[in-house]
Amino acid sequence: MKGIYTFLILMFLSISAAYAQEGPIVPCVGCDSLTQAPFPETGLWFNPEQTPGSGLNFEIQNGVLAGFFYGYATDGKPEWQLVSGALVPSEVEGVLWELETTLTRADGGSCIGCEFSPPQITEGETIRLEFMQRNYLRIRIGGVFDQFFVPFIYGMDAEAYFPNETDYLFPKFVDSTPFVLGYSIKWSDGVTYWDGGRVIMLKLIGIIQVNNKRTLRYGMGYPESPIISDPPPPPFGNIDCQLDDVVDEPFCVVAFSEFYGSGQYRMPIGNFRDSRFFAEAKDGSTIQGLRLGYD
Repeated sequence: MKGIYTFLILMFLSISAAYAQEGPIVPCVGCDSLTQAPFPETGLWFNPEQTPGSGLNFEIQNGVLAGFFYGYATDGKPEWQLVSGALVPSEVEGVLWELETTLTRADGGSCIGCEFSPPQITEGETIRLEFMQRNYLRIRIGGVFDQFFVPFIYGMDAEAYFPNETDYLFPKFVDSTPFVLGYSIKWSDGVTYWDGGRVIMLKLIGIIQVNNKRTLRYGMGYPESPIISDPPPPPFGNIDCQLDDVVDEPFCVVAFSEFYGSGQYRMPIGNFRDSRFFAEAKDGSTIQGLRLGYD
């Protein structure tokens, strides 16, 4: 009997290992109550647990994605394959946008400086992209294998401030960093009003205690006002990231110290990165910050 029990435990462990997630885990606290879906971050995406390895490089224009998957063939030789198509809202639980299409491979083309010879175009495997947050992606190729990707941060320092819960990297805005804000306000009659254009400075204050909770704080101030780490708070507001009381996973809140739209916006950590952030209020109003002079 003991031998059977041991066998079942080992079998369970082997199955668990076989289906272990390949790539980072990025919690999405409160995402089931959000209604807005920001488009994914463009640029280089990869699995930080397997680097150097495979990845994606793409741009998005008006909801249409175009780029390249770079990986390796079964013989280990490098491969670049084109992926393109329109992102569509997903009906899969926890997924914002999806794209399923066929990879395109080009072989036999001419080198730079050589006489032009058009390559031979062939179809590759099916690729499926599922964007669960602005900076979090599940990728499946050939319908048999999943990996999880995040954008590659290489232009500044970043740190996993909640290492026990996630390896997701938060930007380290050591100096006051300019962002331009854009926001939408939902009126009671259902009409959406769009506005923005205000420039703020964002700066990492660090880990502090807020209501006896460990909190990662970023200060938001006007360009002419310094951002300090001690009270009073910056003249414009804060971005505070801390663990949720129920699920014990991190999320962020964008809160303003003066009236601005709805005043407070909830932000999954996967919507916060080095170049942009996107958050939503309870009434469906949104705010997003776009970093100036960065790309």
